[in-house]
Amino acid sequence: MTAGVLALVPMLGSEAGFRQLAFALLITGLGSGLIMGPYFDIVLAGVEPHETGSASGMLTTLQQVGGALGTAVLGTVFLSGLSAGTTAVAHTFRIVAGMIALTFLAGFLLPRKAREAEPVS
Repeated sequence: MTAGVLALVPMLGSEAGFRQLAFALLITGLGSGLIMGPYFDIVLAGVEPHETGSASGMLTTLQQVGGALGTAVLGTVFLSGLSAGTTAVAHTFRIVAGMIALTFLAGFLLPRKAREAEPVS
């Protein structure tokens, strides 16, 4: 995801075409897709089986709150630097890349693997 976001920065202010943008956004989307599936399994591995339903609901809620808060913060960063032109967009993309990198590092605090599936009786 970080590589995809940072690949967008040099294209700012240029006449980048659809192919260049599509490739960078494809890399970002693939990174997001590869993260989100295992993320839920690994996070839910840290809770007791009888708490999985509540934890799943809390995880989804926190994901929505984080998305809304992230949009508000990054929107504020972008709009505060808007008078500078394309540098506001580049600055915002660099902050996004940094946030993704910090999230990657925080991932090392998660359990190492998802819980083994229990046999169905």
